[in-house]
Amino acid sequence: MLPADTSNTSLWRPRRAFAPLLPDRRPLAAGCSRVYIDLGCNDGLNLRRLFMPAVHRYGQSLFRELDAAVAGGQSNRSDICAIGFEPVPANEESIRKLVASLRAGGQARAQLLAVFPAAVHATNGLATFYLDQNGPGSGGAKYHNWGSSLLMWEAGMERRPLRVPQVGLTYLLERLHGVDADAEAARVLTVMKMDIEGAEYDALPAAWRAVCARVDRLFLETHDRFFSERWHGHRAEMGSGEGRVARLHELLRRMDDERRAGRCRTRWTLLGAREGRRAR
Repeated sequence: MLPADTSNTSLWRPRRAFAPLLPDRRPLAAGCSRVYIDLGCNDGLNLRRLFMPAVHRYGQSLFRELDAAVAGGQSNRSDICAIGFEPVPANEESIRKLVASLRAGGQARAQLLAVFPAAVHATNGLATFYLDQNGPGSGGAKYHNWGSSLLMWEAGMERRPLRVPQVGLTYLLERLHGVDADAEAARVLTVMKMDIEGAEYDALPAAWRAVCARVDRLFLETHDRFFSERWHGHRAEMGSGEGRVARLHELLRRMDDERRAGRCRTRWTLLGAREGRRAR
């Protein structure tokens, strides 16, 4: 049975790898017709936007396809299945309260509404995660540690490491419907937002085929600036990542080609003013 919230704080302790958080039995999205996946959900803002659109009017473009799939649009979202991943422990309490509130208030009635305390990358396991709490130019506690990352991209982050569970993106997408369930996945409208602070350069190339098979709409925030010497927060050792940046953007172009050829269902949009905005 999936947890309804993240109140089990033992999940933060890296005593085991990621798999126990999502037992390999019942598919996560069994019975769902619309799914929203939030990778890097911070304090749960986009879950608020999803289930409380009258209060949070900004950012509603993320859910346009989900609204268009049924009559009623914004007023008919309570059956959307939502799953999030957020590895920053300081965000646990606000997320736990949010999930409980959405369920109690009836805004979310779907069987699947859960946020797991794990990072997203290419493979399952345990990983070192770096908090940005006090780094210059970072969001820090004021913005719920929004720059925390699997990459040590900013000076001072080496002083704030913690070990967290890590889930592979392919594994996650296969767990939604089952390993060999592409036909089932095709009947489910899936929107995914990915803002994982630099881990996208490894996670997406490793999982792009699974994304193409199971995700209709991808909203992706890239972090090219982490690797640019022109950026004020640049660390010299990050310069070696420029090849990863080029590979990711080449992959996005390939996904476009595959979609036009009928071999990829995913349309993507880049988020974030620093990287520029580009829609496909």
